Amino acid sequence: MNERRGVQVVVLTALPVEYDAVRRHLHDRDRSPHPLGIEFEVGNLPDTDGRVAIAELGQGNLDAALAVAHAVEMFHPSAILFVGIAGALHDDLQIGDVLTATRVYAYQSGMVSDRGFLTRPRSHDADRELEQRARVVARTYRDHPGAPAVHFRPVAAGDVVLNSRTQPLSDQLENDYNDAGAIEMESAGMVRACHVCRVPALVIRGISDRADGAKEIIDAKGSQPLAARNAADFAVAVIADYLSVPRRKVAKGAEQPLPPNVRVKPTAEVPTAKPVSAEQRNAVRSAQSYLRNGAFSRKGLIEQLSSDAGDGYSLEASTYAVDSLNIDYNEQAVKSAQSYLRNGAFSRKGLIEQLSSDAGDGYTRSQAAYGASEAGL
Repeated sequence: MNERRGVQVVVLTALPVEYDAVRRHLHDRDRSPHPLGIEFEVGNLPDTDGRVAIAELGQGNLDAALAVAHAVEMFHPSAILFVGIAGALHDDLQIGDVLTATRVYAYQSGMVSDRGFLTRPRSHDADRELEQRARVVARTYRDHPGAPAVHFRPVAAGDVVLNSRTQPLSDQLENDYNDAGAIEMESAGMVRACHVCRVPALVIRGISDRADGAKEIIDAKGSQPLAARNAADFAVAVIADYLSVPRRKVAKGAEQPLPPNVRVKPTAEVPTAKPVSAEQRNAVRSAQSYLRNGAFSRKGLIEQLSSDAGDGYSLEASTYAVDSLNIDYNEQAVKSAQSYLRNGAFSRKGLIEQLSSDAGDGYTRSQAAYGASEAGL
């Protein structure tokens, strides 16, 4: 299958911790490199019909804008999201909270004169439909025990890492963009490029620090993985809602111009979703039981459910069960790593090999490395 076909949503990230947090939600992944060098990865999101492409860009608005152009050229997506971490500008935002940007400020736009820095604001609002879907998902989120708080406020984006509440930039943000709840480094370029390409855009960020001079201390306590995971979990819930609800139809006899990123394809009958079998439901319950009592990689849990020495479910039912659960394999790798260290001695390299080898636990190398790091190696 052509991995470019069927991609409806593109998710852009800046840092490895952000990319990994989104990537763990996707299965059946394929690499899809752009000819000019950006590496996209395309995967399926469970319980949806659409495929999602993700990319890790590094920091900065320019690279984010270029990535949008490349994504539109390759995939012609229906929506693009930027998902990652940010520094809080409002004191009521807690570490791990999620902020959905209602507007993005390119706060560095302005003119320097003898009177100081004169602001010349440029901003872009979030896509209305994506924002509304995010608000619906957020209302459901409030009913989940332990779920992070979700806020809807503007963000400020520029090519500066802010780690102070006493420098002139902090004063500028307070005076000119005081409704901005967080600051980050990519969204201004991303939303501007989406505006030019006429692709709906949404920015979702997890709060990883307070931009107050204590960034290194907070980061060392694991705030970035927490913030990235919370942002990715909420973003994936929004994407699932966006993909699962049928697209609205144009009234009969009315014509609606198509944006340049949409190509007309012959209409096809939508297949009816295959009903969940009794075996699949039982496999889900077995998988949940295993996860309550131990730690598993995706590969390891599927093998446990499907092998003759395990439960003996079919491979199809076992795969369905595992992929229907929202499993954080990074956290599973941490638990496995901690278990190994309680019962033996390992070097970092040896522990990663044990966690990632086919004869070991079957985690991916990135999951194994994360588990080793969080376990103290």
